[in-house]
Amino acid sequence: MDHIRQELDQLMGKDRNRPLYVRLARRDHFDDSGICKFNLISFCPNDLFPNTKDDIGPCEKRHDDFLKDQFLNDEHRDSYERKYQDELISLLTKMIAKVDYKIQKSLQRAENGP
Repeated sequence: MDHIRQELDQLMGKDRNRPLYVRLARRDHFDDSGICKFNLISFCPNDLFPNTKDDIGPCEKRHDDFLKDQFLNDEHRDSYERKYQDELISLLTKMIAKVDYKIQKSLQRAENGP
């Protein structure tokens, strides 16, 4: 039953059962905490390496085309975009360091033998 609820939340939003006037009063903004900032700049790192050991799982934040359009049409988009890109670079740098460490460890094991 929970998987059906999750699919409905993803398709129609978590407030799908609330009256229209309540939904219209609460408008989401692309800078809200539950929104995936990386998706707004067209690259969510959770989509990397699916079904591998390095898969970090599905993104816990919301990916929404409406909010992406809102971001693209915002007058302060450049400053937001720089901020989100810096966060993405930081995250990707950490991911690369983790993979480099695994490679180094594997090379050491290969050199030392069984």
